[in-house]
Amino acid sequence: MLFASGNKMSPFKDGGKMSSVFRDGEIIYKSGPKIVDFATGTDEEIAAMLDAHYKGKININDYWEVGDTRVMHLNAMAAGTGGEAHVEQNMTMVIIGIEHDNLSAPINGKTKAAITLQCRELLGNNGTGEIGQNYGGTGQWSANPRRTWLNTTFIGALPTIIQSLVKTVNKKNLANHFDSTAGTTTQDKAFLISYSETFGSASFSYYQGSEALEGNQYQYYKTTSNRQKKPNNNGTSGGSNQRWWLRSPITDISRYYTYWARVEANGAASGFSSDNQYGIVPAFCL
Repeated sequence: MLFASGNKMSPFKDGGKMSSVFRDGEIIYKSGPKIVDFATGTDEEIAAMLDAHYKGKININDYWEVGDTRVMHLNAMAAGTGGEAHVEQNMTMVIIGIEHDNLSAPINGKTKAAITLQCRELLGNNGTGEIGQNYGGTGQWSANPRRTWLNTTFIGALPTIIQSLVKTVNKKNLANHFDSTAGTTTQDKAFLISYSETFGSASFSYYQGSEALEGNQYQYYKTTSNRQKKPNNNGTSGGSNQRWWLRSPITDISRYYTYWARVEANGAASGFSSDNQYGIVPAFCL
């Protein structure tokens, strides 16, 4: 039962003031977490609410919802081997799923990550689908250098407290581009979303996967217009819609080369050889 506590609703029976202290990376409760909007709470307050969710004190779904946004500052990302550099920038992060992704290890009996976030806009510079590879390379996300880049360089650019909140989740992947074979389930802190996580069960002639093989569609992408992405302008949308990469391998017409799925500027499904430069839109879970 919820009880009023000031202007907020408290899930605690005493209805008392909600407050907590963030000290040396540990949440120390006085009576409970302060309830804040996802957009305006401090990093420490966001951390306290997520901690309370995983401890069963609150249900995060009662307070935040898919489509909620928050501006985060990303540190500069240096160019790695075959990778693109990114200047420091503010980025609007959007909740694309709540209790959607499977945790690699349960937390207090919970098996789902509280929230899945994604950059709402494209990172400052375009990049290849598979760093340093022509025509798709391996066709496996587990061996894709872009995956390594996301789990190291990108994660390292997040605010320090947010980095400490990132959860490792299991991501389903196709084994290859030419048939419906399950590939390696990877454990990722950051990732590109898949074709099925974007388009659901909608068919695409060059894609051999499915929601069973690469994950269910995120609630956010059930709204077609959300698939249209613009470049980031320091936390706001800038310029015209651009293409952006997904993590799913697809085939070309000859079924010889491995291509990677992408989303067109109009939000439609497409694909191309991964050595081309298109938008990078990382996702991660807290």
